[in-house]
Amino acid sequence: GGQHYIIMEYVAGETLKDLIRRGGKLPVMEALRIAREIAGALAHAHAHDLVHCDIKPHNILVTPEGWVKVADFGIARAISSSTMTYNGNVVGSVHYFSPEQAKGTKITPKSDVYSLGVVLYEMLTGRIPFNGETTVSVALKHLQEEPVAPRQIDDTIPPIVEAIVLKAMSKNPEDRPDSVSLMEDIAQAERFLGGGTASLEAIPDPAATQIMAPVVVPEEPEVKAAPAKSSSFFQSKIFIVGGLLVLFLGFAAGAFLSFGKFWSTAEVDVPDVTGRQMTLAKQLLETQNLRVKIVETYDSKVSVGEVASQSPAAGSRVKEQRVITIYVSRGGEEMTLPDLKGLSRRAAEEKIQKLGFSVGSVYEKESDSDYGTVLGQEPAPGVKLSKGKSVDLTISRGKQVHMVRVPDLTGGTIETARNSLASLKLKVGAVTKETSKQAKGTILSQIPAGGSTAEEGSEIDFVVAEPAANNTGEKPGGQEPRPAPGPTPGPGNGPSPGGKTPSRGNETGKSGQ
Repeated sequence: GGQHYIIMEYVAGETLKDLIRRGGKLPVMEALRIAREIAGALAHAHAHDLVHCDIKPHNILVTPEGWVKVADFGIARAISSSTMTYNGNVVGSVHYFSPEQAKGTKITPKSDVYSLGVVLYEMLTGRIPFNGETTVSVALKHLQEEPVAPRQIDDTIPPIVEAIVLKAMSKNPEDRPDSVSLMEDIAQAERFLGGGTASLEAIPDPAATQIMAPVVVPEEPEVKAAPAKSSSFFQSKIFIVGGLLVLFLGFAAGAFLSFGKFWSTAEVDVPDVTGRQMTLAKQLLETQNLRVKIVETYDSKVSVGEVASQSPAAGSRVKEQRVITIYVSRGGEEMTLPDLKGLSRRAAEEKIQKLGFSVGSVYEKESDSDYGTVLGQEPAPGVKLSKGKSVDLTISRGKQVHMVRVPDLTGGTIETARNSLASLKLKVGAVTKETSKQAKGTILSQIPAGGSTAEEGSEIDFVVAEPAANNTGEKPGGQEPRPAPGPTPGPGNGPSPGGKTPSRGNETGKSGQ
């Protein structure tokens, strides 16, 4: 009906926290088995670039058959080349999270390893390593204090197991093993203690390199005898027979390891485990009654923790107990990226390929640098990158020239022209004055002319009108001649019949007024 929903696996059973509460603490071998399975689940998550960030017994489900499932990836973080932090917010369970989570700084897969170390500590001792009245006090203990050694709480815990716990809980992430190495350390401890799923590997190898105390040969009392024919010990029958026996045992051990039980007629087909996670690959081979040797290798095309290749090849028919070597990927070999800025594109690409990387996307950007000059790169210089990964480049495409059409501004004014040009990213250049009958400041002409094109940012020169001198229509002197004073002859201006002349006071004007 258009509603989104999530389908989750139903796991019958209980949480690991319930198991610990019911028993107080777990037997050493059971605690190791559960921790190894959790480490295997984390190795799978880490191989797919996920950090759980909240490993604790409450999030570990245990089925009635004893299988372990890691659940609640609610605050899981994706691993990226950039620094991964909580942006100042601490997220997780304070009694189990790592020092870097407490500080809100960079989170890595080894943060999950620390949390698993705390879980193993609790399974072995029945209590958590750090406790306090407030969450802040507990977080500070993760940062500043060392946990009480497990053997001080329970001296029956084997030293090798205590060492695994304390190494996983190292304050510095660099001192912790990764999830794959932790799983191998736990498996080795199980074999050393005589248990675990890999009991086949507990069979002593007569050809294995061993550390032995020096052999002390008791001194025999000096016996004087008649001189006899001297013979070297190295020529004696005892030495020769002993040497042949050692060679035979070495050959037998080598043949056993290389070809299995050569005295047995039972043969098995080697399953194909390439591309599988290391733990699953190991289980598949051991199910076929084969022995497993794990060798790490660099392979950028195979995810970390997965089998890149195997020997003998899949489908081969070998005797049972034959050693099958699986090569587990550590990802691509890491190299530090150099600074490529300022190089030409060709030189940068050659350097990238020479270091074992590939050239990714190439982007162009406008700049004042010459065409093809490297302006930037991704990832940034100094970052460690697995061989085979791609490096993106940003190169210069030079300074881009944008042309615009110049408007015809004749007849207007310089101020109007300046506003019009600004909208086109052009400027007013030189302004020359020229005598003209047009109004002062009127644009008479322009260069370039209207309708032509010009580059953005260029200048347009103008010629404007300037009136000519004495162009007002006045004669020299600036004034017209005025009439002389006195009456103007004309009709009605003569003497009156009474012989009197008109009064001066009735004149309308006087000379000079």
